[in-house]
Amino acid sequence: MLRLGYDVFPTDGTPAMAREAEKRLGRPVAVLRFGEIAGEARFDGVWACACLLHVPIGSLGNVLKRIHGSLRLRGMFFASFKAGNGEGRDALGRFYNYPSPLTLENVFKDAACWESVEIREVPGVGYDHSSLTWLNCLARKA
Repeated sequence: MLRLGYDVFPTDGTPAMAREAEKRLGRPVAVLRFGEIAGEARFDGVWACACLLHVPIGSLGNVLKRIHGSLRLRGMFFASFKAGNGEGRDALGRFYNYPSPLTLENVFKDAACWESVEIREVPGVGYDHSSLTWLNCLARKA
């Protein structure tokens, strides 16, 4: 995104990961946890690739509402999740929310007023090398 000329505001929820990202990006990376996302409409887009899949499903709606509030009118939002039928841990012991497409669609709709929400199922592999289905979500703020 930086190479394409976008003005990005990189974040990570853990200080160690933010510092590592700073080294790789050559620019500051803010430490920002999901529950700390402000509601100020200042972004044209939010890219949350393989990160919100760690939010408990009962808290995901609040996070989506905060992200929605951070977007300008007609702002775009991308997020990816590992498909499944409920929360659990992978072979490496990491927590995932594992939503079904219908569950994810309902969480988006209940969280905020989106103009559109598109969820695509894509075959892939997890970090534990297991085969899985990714749910790629693209939403536009109304």
